[in-house]
Order: sequence, then structure tokens, then C-alpha cells
Amino acid sequence: MHSFLIAAATILIWIGFMLVSRYGALSALSPWDMLALRLFPAALLLAPLWLWRGRTTLLQPRLLCLSAVGGLGYAGLVYQGFAQTSLAHAAVLLPGLLPFAIALLAWRLLAEPLGRARRQALLLMLLGLLCLGLETWQSPQLGLGDLYIVAATLCWALMTVLVRRWQVDLLTTMTALSLPPALLYAPLYFSVLGSDWHDLHQQQLLLQAGYQGVLAMLIAMPLYLSAVARLGAAGMGMLMGLIPPASAVAGIWLFAEAWQWSTVAALLLVLLGVARANAHLFTRQPSTTRETTHALHQH
Repeated sequence: MHSFLIAAATILIWIGFMLVSRYGALSALSPWDMLALRLFPAALLLAPLWLWRGRTTLLQPRLLCLSAVGGLGYAGLVYQGFAQTSLAHAAVLLPGLLPFAIALLAWRLLAEPLGRARRQALLLMLLGLLCLGLETWQSPQLGLGDLYIVAATLCWALMTVLVRRWQVDLLTTMTALSLPPALLYAPLYFSVLGSDWHDLHQQQLLLQAGYQGVLAMLIAMPLYLSAVARLGAAGMGMLMGLIPPASAVAGIWLFAEAWQWSTVAALLLVLLGVARANAHLFTRQPSTTRETTHALHQH
């Protein structure tokens, strides 16, 4: 039960991340500003802790890979996506595609079991994504934003699996995802890409810096990685599929976004996939428990 409370807290923060990111995309902030507001606060807060813990070198190839994929790659792509697609599309694609990508990568790289229930769930999710593809085919602007979101999702899925495969500890992971990317990004941002923050709304800056740089990076990240360690990468990925319907419904209420029939179908199929993948949580199946325990002990 404790594991699923951690997972539930992570999911709630991710839903908030979807809403706050879309709100930022609709404001005067550029995607480059959003990336800065994610990286710089987290780096400033983590740097003293990293120095105090012994300054583990972040120049190892594996950590640099995490920095590139999970730091600059994921965040840089996802904010471009939020700026060019609807919240409903982002909500289906980011957490909707995530279980599919994580499960396949975890099966391939971690040998996590891909049982019958998960295969059926992934098929339902894939059908949902195909429904969404019919809609994006008719809108080039949405299609470009969707491609950014898909690429960001693949980056996050790869980072998730690599952290588990390489057994990187929490503090090192968080530091690798923020400090090297911030140091690399700062000169480019302040010399070329950045906006004049004096011209931006101060409450918007504080909201985005607090949510993106502190809550999403420093609080959601430990919760997410802890849930992955307890439930497995594929198991947590499946639970992340609960985010699309909640985020999309909130988007209609907050941002007055219109729905297409294909978006509704995609959301329903993704939600059915999540229910199928986690049906064992509501039935007594000792074999499932043994399988999950075996998978966790194996890695």
C-alpha cells in the first residue's frame, strides 16, 4: 500500500505538471524560458548538497548520458511540444505513450516480464495513440507539437530504464539531470535565447520556477524513482496512464479546449489499457505477487 501512495503522489504532481506547463505555454514565456525555469532553480538547490556529499564526478559517460537524455533532451522537447499542441494531445501522448515505451525498454534492457495483461494493455494504449494520429494528420501545427511530445516521452522512458539498469542513486540522478544541463544551457540562454524577465509577469515566473524547478524536479523525481524501484519500471509506467484523462478533463475546464471524437476515443482506450494492466491489484492472485517480487529481486 505504501508503494501505491508514493505512486499516487507522483501521478498528482504529474497532472499538475501538465496543467502548469500548458499554462506557461499560453503565457509570454517561451519554451526556452520554461527550460531555464526548470533547470536553474533545481541546479542552485542541488549544487550545495552535491558538494557536501563528496562531489561525485558527473563527467562519467553514464551520467552524461542521463544529463543529455533526461535533462536537456526531455525538458527541451516537452516545452516545445506544449507550445505547439493542445493539452489533450499532450496528455494522451506523454503519459499515454510512456507506459508503452517504458514497458518495451524494460522488457528489452531489464528483462522485466511482459505478461499477457501488460501486452493487452499496451495494445489498447497503442490503439488509442493511433486514434489520436488520425486527428493530428489533419492539423500540421498539432502534428509538429505531437512529434516533440513523442520525442520527449522516449527520452524520459529511456532515462527511467537506464537509471534502473545502471543502479544510479537518487541524489546522483537528480544532480545529473539538473546541474550539468544547467551549466551547459546557461551561456546559450543568457546570450541568445533568453527573454527579458523584467518584461514578464512575476507571478508567472514564480509559479513556473516553483513547480518546474522545485516540485517537478526535486520532489516528484524522488517519488517517481522510488515508485519505479518498488513497482518496477513497467509497473509504474502503467500507472502513469491514469494521467491522460485527468489532465484532458482539467484542460477543458481551465483552458476551454475543444475535443475531437478521436481524442475521446484515445483517452478511453488509454484508460482501458491502464485498467487492464492493473486489474490484478483488485483481485487476489498470489502468483502475480510472486512474479512482481521476483522481478524486483532480480534487478
